[in-house]
Amino acid sequence: GISKFDGKTFQHYTIKDGLADNSIRSITGYNKLLWIGTLRGISVFDGIKFTNYTVKQGLISDSITNGIKSSTDDSVWFSTTEGVVRYQPKEEIITPKAPLIHLTRISAGDETLKLQSNYLIAYKQNTIKFDFVALSFVDEQAIAYSYLLDNFDSKWSTPSQERLARFTNLPPGEYTFLVKALSAFGVWSEPKGVKLTILSPFWQTWWFRLVVVALVGLLVYGVYTWRIRSFNLRYQTRITGLRQLLESIQVINSQLELKTVLQDIAAQSASLISADPGGIGLVEGDRVIFHRLWIKDHWEDDPLSFPVGETIGGQVVATAQAIVINEPTQKELDFPEELKSYYKNGFMDVPIITRTGKVVGVLDVRRRIGRPPFTKLDRQLIEALANQAAVAIENAALYGELEKLYRNEQEITRTLQELDKMKTNFVILASHEMRTPLTILKGYHDVLLSAPSDTLTLMQQRSLSVCQRTVDRLIIIANDILEMLKISEGQITLKTTLVNFLDLVEDVTKDLSGFVERRNQKLNLTSTGQILNVFVDPEKIRLIMLNLIQ
Repeated sequence: GISKFDGKTFQHYTIKDGLADNSIRSITGYNKLLWIGTLRGISVFDGIKFTNYTVKQGLISDSITNGIKSSTDDSVWFSTTEGVVRYQPKEEIITPKAPLIHLTRISAGDETLKLQSNYLIAYKQNTIKFDFVALSFVDEQAIAYSYLLDNFDSKWSTPSQERLARFTNLPPGEYTFLVKALSAFGVWSEPKGVKLTILSPFWQTWWFRLVVVALVGLLVYGVYTWRIRSFNLRYQTRITGLRQLLESIQVINSQLELKTVLQDIAAQSASLISADPGGIGLVEGDRVIFHRLWIKDHWEDDPLSFPVGETIGGQVVATAQAIVINEPTQKELDFPEELKSYYKNGFMDVPIITRTGKVVGVLDVRRRIGRPPFTKLDRQLIEALANQAAVAIENAALYGELEKLYRNEQEITRTLQELDKMKTNFVILASHEMRTPLTILKGYHDVLLSAPSDTLTLMQQRSLSVCQRTVDRLIIIANDILEMLKISEGQITLKTTLVNFLDLVEDVTKDLSGFVERRNQKLNLTSTGQILNVFVDPEKIRLIMLNLIQ
């Protein structure tokens, strides 16, 4: 090609712009025209377009080797591989015209379409072929073609003499095919166009997408609704199970007698998961003992014992892990022969563990005929009940101990009451027995003291007075004992009368004067001399003051 420099930038021209060939052999300027010699003829450039001359316009050869301008007759001379060519511009009378372009055939896939301005083409026929031709009265064989598929191509194709354009696997959309022709004189025709629309497959249409979105929405809604219903069902099942578990816990905690508690635990655990009860084995030493077993439709006192670590129940106690068997083998039916028929449908053995982590027993539940296999939820419910059962068993055992202690206490209380009654009877009897001889002694003392004064010596009188006071003292003590018994039995009665409280106190101090002197003590009575008359029981007041002072 050739390049034009305007002082700032270069502008390039090639066969795409109408140049006869990109291989340039000579350039000659004449009459504001550039005469360019190429291997395919002569191109004349007027600054806008190219006009090409080949053997079809009179050249003896298209292979130009050089070119010069004559200074005598304004002719342009070109040397070729076949000889010399002289061109006289003043004698040229040809007026270049643009070719007339026509579409001769349009094919979609294997189908030839009727010629028209617009086409609707199915997505399966998205391979399109265009045939075209240009008409010119001068050198039709030199006409070049360039085409563009709008909305698919970014630029026009390189001009060529190929009269066919083919496009494969066009995506759905609207297109405009344009084709133009370049004459031998470098004149472009007006583009010829046709519109076509490649229809989208049904899965790419808006209505299909809308249907898909709607179906996906319905599917999502359906899945969401199903999950919500499943969650609600599981939630309700869980709530029902927990409610039944709470009711079962209330039942087993409502009893304190161990035998009844064990029977309630087994029955409630079976009812909780629609199964049959088996029994509860308690750990006693190194053995697990089932004291009661469910046989057919009732409880039987038929103890079953086996070592810890052996059989299914012993393994549960040893490992503190539940064992669930829905389809037991003959080896797993390690039970007495008379019990195997009750376990052949399956069973569940769960350890009963206290709050301190000690295994105190095993809870046995049998799978009922026709019942679905035990599930993880069934095992969780039974384990939860077993944990509460451990508390109930501990409470029942504690209640048994407390009841035993209570019975012992009651027995001791009855014994003490009998001893107290015997003591009371003894004291009453002793008091009465003491009062009788004391009363007789007091009578004799009174008789002796009332005798004439010359009958007894002074020493005898003093001795009798001392004896008299001693007898009175003993009588008072006996009466005090009887009063104390009456107080303890709540039978005391008051005999109130109006007395001078000061005189009553003075009498008590006189009675105690001998007692005080023997102890080398001194008792002083100080009063204001005011007479204080009160309603009291003199004997009770006397008794109170004597006890306080003594």
